[in-house]
Amino acid sequence: MYRWGIGVVAILLLLSGCSSGPAPNPTSTPQTTPVNQPAVIEGIEVLQTSSIPPEVKAIVTGRLANSCQRLGQASTSWEGNRFVVSLPVEETATQNCSTPGEDFDKVIPIDISGLPDGEYLVEVNGEEQGFTLEYQTDGTPAAVLTATPTQTPQAQPETTATAEPTPAATQQGTTTTASTPGECQDRAIFLDDVSVPDNTIFEQGAAFVKTWRVRNSGTCAWSSDYQLVFAAGDDMGGKAVRLAAVDPGGTLDVSVNMSAPGQGGTYLGNWQFQNASGSRFGVGDTGQGMMWVKIVVRGAVVGSPSTLSGSVCNAETNQDYIDQITNLINQARTGEGLRTLKVNTRLAAAAMVHSNDMACNNFVEHYGSDGSTWYDRIQAQGYTDTSSSENIYAGNPAFGGTPDGAFTWWMNSQIHRDAILNEKFTEFGVGYVYNASSQYAGYYTVVFARP
Repeated sequence: MYRWGIGVVAILLLLSGCSSGPAPNPTSTPQTTPVNQPAVIEGIEVLQTSSIPPEVKAIVTGRLANSCQRLGQASTSWEGNRFVVSLPVEETATQNCSTPGEDFDKVIPIDISGLPDGEYLVEVNGEEQGFTLEYQTDGTPAAVLTATPTQTPQAQPETTATAEPTPAATQQGTTTTASTPGECQDRAIFLDDVSVPDNTIFEQGAAFVKTWRVRNSGTCAWSSDYQLVFAAGDDMGGKAVRLAAVDPGGTLDVSVNMSAPGQGGTYLGNWQFQNASGSRFGVGDTGQGMMWVKIVVRGAVVGSPSTLSGSVCNAETNQDYIDQITNLINQARTGEGLRTLKVNTRLAAAAMVHSNDMACNNFVEHYGSDGSTWYDRIQAQGYTDTSSSENIYAGNPAFGGTPDGAFTWWMNSQIHRDAILNEKFTEFGVGYVYNASSQYAGYYTVVFARP
């Protein structure tokens, strides 16, 4: 069984600007201009994430021609069954560009949402790799890569883990930075969350093992003098761990023992590498990015819709808005030749609980302030489903956050649209809460399900 949901925040930004003072001296500021050729790509690897829903990412490696060049912004187009990615280089005009350029590892996300099953290719500047997209019986995409082993998403964390080199796996890869100028370079690339993918749910105080899969993409050999160390956020009891020896090009699973905090909520801990001399390096285009662990700790499910009386906050419901969303969704389904959805009072109660929680606690997220999921909230209302989904939206009605505005945004977003037009769903419930003192004022929740 597969459940997913996604939401959006509607925000009105008023931007203004001014300038004063003399014009800058054009000779004192290096100018960056595109180079009329693509970046030279030496290799491409297509990886699948362990996230739900899964994602596909292309990791490309190459080398810049000289020290004045840097990578530009990648752009992707769609041609038949082929993702064609253009990765340019930009050049900064300086007095001396004779120094050799640096190696690079660039991560390019590939959007597979809404694609039918079949064979696909990712091409970056002439280099390509294929993958097979297959759908499970419940409609969940499961990308099978032709040249890279796939990693099965884990609902529960591993109870044991080792720091032994393993074959390359999956997920978003990122670049790192040189830590020893003039000698070898410390570089790394993040491959996958082997255990505890983002938003894994735990009971309060539960012990777990977080394991990241990484690759040594630099020229320095890692040894037990290298460590993974806590950098920022919530440490969740995690301690620095020494790395196993791995040569350049090798992959490594790095594990940290942790435990869930004793209070419901969402927790995020950030980690970096540290070499033998004590210098830190990380992931991301800056070479200082973090690897993280993000968990949700389960708490008591938020109260029933009766809390809308004002005992929690000054939130108000609006039945007319609820009715408008209900009608808009069913009209869209009718227009596509689908059966209308039946309003279920238990699903409506679960939707209202979450809208109230967001309005009163000033957040926009599928996980409740207590760590609950929409599945928890559905169950709390006594509803048992075989599949379910949730759409959320937040926005002030004065600035477009009306039922029409929310519905229009959902229909222009493929994932939201797919939920609204999912032929497997038979029932739904809509919740809307307005709280003028909150950041976004209006909060919509729609829960779709099939018993």
